[in-house]
Amino acid sequence: MLGKDVLRTGRSVNINFGNARRGNLWDLKVVTSEGDTYTWTDAGFNLPQTGTIRVFMRDGRAVATAEGSIAAD
Repeated sequence: MLGKDVLRTGRSVNINFGNARRGNLWDLKVVTSEGDTYTWTDAGFNLPQTGTIRVFMRDGRAVATAEGSIAAD
């Protein structure tokens, strides 16, 4: 969604998926400025029920949280 733009540490971006024609469950992929890639594909994120997704590092692992649920890389 960001293309070549960079989201700096501690910053956020609002992305409106509107009426997504691809369905409700979406995967998440994050590529860092260092080229590290983290992907969450198992259950996917149910976008109509998700207000915020946070991505952060915990104990050396990338973690993505949505509405209190946690998906670890």
